[in-house]
Formats: sequence, C-alpha cells, structure tokens
Amino acid sequence: MKTHSKPKTVSITLNLTVRDYAPFVESAAILQRTMKGKAPDAAGLCLFLLTKRDAKGLAEDFLDTVDWTLIDDRSRNARLNR
Repeated sequence: MKTHSKPKTVSITLNLTVRDYAPFVESAAILQRTMKGKAPDAAGLCLFLLTKRDAKGLAEDFLDTVDWTLIDDRSRNARLNR
C-alpha cells in the first residue's frame, strides 16, 4: 500500500497596507452575500490568488495588470517560454 506524504509548503508573510487589503475585505463581503457560508474570508481570497497557478498564466496576468506593451504575439510567446 502506497502512503501519501504531505506536500512541502512554503510560509510567506504578506504586509499589505490597509488600502491594499480593503478590496479583499470588500470582496469577501460581496461573496458572503452570494455564497453565504461557503464564501472565503479576505485571507482566503489572498490565498486563492496565490495558489494553484501555472507559471505562464501568472506571468500573463502580471503583464496584463501592469499594461506591459508587447510588439506582437510572437515576442510575447518568446518572452513567456523562456
């Protein structure tokens, strides 16, 4: 019988300003009204955004968020496939 070991974890501490954390608190309140008891709290939303991501998707999201202008899709793909 094969035993499953616990996945290795990394602990990180995030220091957010109240202004940066406020959208998570507000989003949690919105989700609470919609999802009731199944809604994540603000910390759960942060964890959700930090986990179960693939590298390419994370890089693309970052580039989109900072409005990084790329000349064409080929250069974007080349940049993300390095």
